[in-house]
Amino acid sequence: MIGAQNTSVADAQCMQFIATAVNETVNVIGVGYTKCINAADEALGDIVLSYYGSIGALEQTASNATLLDVFRGENVFYTPDNIVAKLRQRLTDHTYDVPTITGELKSQYIGLIANLTAIRNSYIGCMTDTELAFRNYIPLAQQQLSMICGGEVSIPEN
Repeated sequence: MIGAQNTSVADAQCMQFIATAVNETVNVIGVGYTKCINAADEALGDIVLSYYGSIGALEQTASNATLLDVFRGENVFYTPDNIVAKLRQRLTDHTYDVPTITGELKSQYIGLIANLTAIRNSYIGCMTDTELAFRNYIPLAQQQLSMICGGEVSIPEN
């Protein structure tokens, strides 16, 4: 936009100021894009930590549902009734845990999908807003070039 100007008509120093302003605006837009990326990264990191924390707690609950530890401290030949009693108790204790764990896992999954969708939407919105900020600046730079510097907006041919 600026490099193709006729410097006998347009003020060269003025065009340099506009070129500098455009370059700095591009840098500011780069900061905006970086902020969008960093915000998405931080939100994703928080969600992953939270999700794995919740899943870890559920995993701990599920791993407490071991079966063979009922043999610890028992003799299969001398105290089989103790082992059978422990197995029955284990069955009673964990009959209700399986649906709870399954329900909680499904709830965690649905929550994760919702959170990831929200992060994606925020990211897209942020990037779009940043791009629009730059697009809104371009007409101002074009006006400054023509009205203040006396240059013309021309698109160079290839």
